[in-house]
Parts: sequence; structure tokens; C-alpha cells
Amino acid sequence: MAALNDAVKQFSAKANNPLPFIDKFDDLNANGWTTYGGEWSAASGAYTVQSGEGFKAVANETNFQDFTYETDISMSASPNLANAGVIFRVHNPTVGTDNLQGYYAGITLAGRVQLGRLDNNWTELANNVAPPIKVDTVYRLKVVAKGPNIDVYVNDTLVDSVVDSTFTEGAIGLRTYKANATFDNIRVTEMEDADIPVESIVIHGDSEITTLGGTLQLTAEVSPSDATNPDVTWMVENGTGRATMNESGLLTAVSDGTVTVKATAKDNSEVVGTKIIMISGQAKLSANTTLDGASSVTEGSTFTVKLGVSNVTGSVYASDTTLNYPADMFELQNISSATEGIVIVQYVDDHKGSIRMVLANIGKDLQSKQEIPFVNIAFKAIGSPDTSGRIAVNKAVIADEGGVESEAVATEFAVHITGNVSNGDLNNDGKFSIGDLAMVASHYGKDRSSPDWNVARSADLNGDGKVDIVDLAQMAQMVLNK
Repeated sequence: MAALNDAVKQFSAKANNPLPFIDKFDDLNANGWTTYGGEWSAASGAYTVQSGEGFKAVANETNFQDFTYETDISMSASPNLANAGVIFRVHNPTVGTDNLQGYYAGITLAGRVQLGRLDNNWTELANNVAPPIKVDTVYRLKVVAKGPNIDVYVNDTLVDSVVDSTFTEGAIGLRTYKANATFDNIRVTEMEDADIPVESIVIHGDSEITTLGGTLQLTAEVSPSDATNPDVTWMVENGTGRATMNESGLLTAVSDGTVTVKATAKDNSEVVGTKIIMISGQAKLSANTTLDGASSVTEGSTFTVKLGVSNVTGSVYASDTTLNYPADMFELQNISSATEGIVIVQYVDDHKGSIRMVLANIGKDLQSKQEIPFVNIAFKAIGSPDTSGRIAVNKAVIADEGGVESEAVATEFAVHITGNVSNGDLNNDGKFSIGDLAMVASHYGKDRSSPDWNVARSADLNGDGKVDIVDLAQMAQMVLNK
């Protein structure tokens, strides 16, 4: 008994929650349903009743006024006059075919949809042809009751529609007449007051921005004025121009051209208002590339060239730069960011004198600066002394936050290589002596092509790239002059 009472309490709690009432009979019981005639059972996982003279089952703890009431119905072999359906706005049910106050809507095996009023007698309100009704076939019966308006659907097809205000609220239930019937997947959803949808949106405000970085406040007029949810979502669709927009409808110009502003209703009506805005007077993105570093380096040394931009108008968010250099004079060592916020996305060195660098600017304080160091490029001087080479920006494409691209002014940078001239103290003893002369003699005949030139070059006293008689004579003179 305690278990039954708990089940009834749970059913009552469910029934009193109008959103929604559901019974799928998955628990194999019909707790909360009161039957009036017939043998009803939920043991199969659905609610069944055998044929008889008007049987009913009522969820007496329910009370609905305006609602949508749905259930699956099927009938096994029964007479053509057999029918099964739902009762609603029910009061005072007792045993007997028509013993209740309320309404009935159901299907018959004769292929009709009946809708009637019951007041301990039967008054037919509608009886229309339904989609073909066959035995052992499941049909979805739906009743939509809103005030005096009652609509009946079979498989989502409207069949009956009447107006009757006799009964305005009451319980829900099931009813059969001479039918072996099965009910399942019962669902009742109570209606709230109908929303008033947005029908149109007109955007008000000027149609152009002519000042640099100018703004334009736009407003949305929603119709009808009493729409339930008049709020809109603002967005801008960039066209030939660029702009940004905030959630309150403020448009900010970025680049010249046209943009389309859209205000979309938030009430799921999918209504959209549009307005085209012309933008002019915005600064074109431009910049000069810069290369900075030492103009003179020693043979075999590593040196750094800094690549950047200056005289920037607009905001630089990305760049794609190709740099050329004489591969027989300089050898790339590495590339590193010169400023926090500059990201080297990728770079490629073809080892033939061309480097392509793709960079991104994510520094919050960098986009608006007029001068930005990008990267440090480290080279090694592998060329001959007393030679010069030019490191040059071949092409630099920059882009702003709107994706507008422009080409920065190219630049170039000359670097001179000087010889690594020895001071003559080859053995590092602090003096010029015969020991130093011996070391020069040991490297006699070697030049830059020699595999051990990195060691032998200390004997090249005049820095001409070879060790010969001139170096021996110079060393001898230094010994004699000590």
C-alpha cells in the first residue's frame, strides 16, 4: 500500500506540472489512472483495453485548460463502428458509455474522426473523413484546445475543427467503444499565452561614414510595436569596405567601400532588417620596410639585420615578406622575433639567396604603432674580405584587421666584409719571435680554399686571403723590429 501511495504522489506531482504531462507506461503500470469499465492493463508497456460498451480511464489528478493532448492509438480486429480516442476537460466520470462531462475526440475503423460533447449524453460536433484507418496500425491523435477552439489532428493532418465553450477545463482521459484498443506515448502540454512575433524590422540612421575611424549609431524599429520580444542581434557584413559593429548597433568604419548592416529578430521569427552603408575617408594601409644593422662585418663573423616597418598608417596585423641576399657572401643562421607580440608563423630559406617570412602581429599595443621591429635575421659572413653585398626586401605585403592588403615600400641594406687581419703574435706569448715566424711558415701556401683555413688565416698577416712570401717577410720584419 505504501508503494502505491508513493506512486500516486509521484503521478500527482507529474500531473500538476503542466510542462508537460507524459506517460509512456515504461514502468508497466498505470498508477494514477482511474478506470470506469473494462479490463485495462499496462503490463505490455502500453495501455490496453478489451472491447466493450464504452470504457474509460481518467487521470483524475490532472486539470488542463488550454493544451495540446497527444497519444498513439491502435485498434485490433473490431467492428467498423468501433472507436477509440481521448477525453478532455473531464468532470464527474462514472461507468457508462456517455457518463461524464467534457469532450471526446477519436478515430473509428470506418475511417472517420469523431468530435463530440458529453454531458451524460452525446452531442456530435464533427464527424469527418480521416486518413485511412486500418487495424493493428498506430496513429498519432492530437487535440489542440485553446479557449473555445478545438482542433483534432491525425498524423499531423487537421481533420476536425469546432468552436464550443461549454467546458473550459478539466481532467484528461481515454475512451473506447466496442474496440480492442492500445494507447501509448501520452503527452499533454499546457499552452502559455501566445507570443506576438516580429513581422518586420527597419534600420534607422545615416547611410554613410565620411570621417577617419568614424562611427554611426543605428537603431532598429520593430513591427508590430507590441511584439513579445523586440530585441535584435546586430551584425555587419563586409563588402568592398570594412567596418566593425557592437551589440548596441554602433558601426565603426575601418576601410572605404560599402558594408551591409543586419538586425535580426531574437524571437526565432528569422525576420531580418538590412541597410547598406557607404564608407569613405579612411586611411589606406601603408608602410615603409626598414633594414638595420652593421654596415661593416668581419670575414667569418655572425651579424644581425633587423627587419621592420615604419611610417605606418592604419594597423598592421600580418605580413608576407621576401628578402633577397647574396648566398655566396652571407649564410642564414636563424630568424627570431624582434618584438614581443610578433609571431613568426613560418619562414623558408631556399639557400640560394631568398628568404620568405610570414609574420603575425598579436601584440595588443603594436597594431597602432607607426614603427614596428619585426624580426632579427642572423647571417654569417662567408664572403671574401673587401667585398660588399646587398640585403634587400624584394616584396612585403601587409594586411589590416579587415583583411585589406597593401604592399609596403621596399628597402635594401649594404654590408661590407673586411679581412680578419692577424696582429702577428700567433703563439700568444706577448711578443714577436722566431716562434711566430715558424707558425707562418707552417701554413705557407694555404688560402681560403684550404680546409683548415679557419686556423691558417692567423698567418695571413696582410689579409689578402693567402699565406705567401709577403706574410713571411712581414713576420721577419716584425721579429727584427722587436
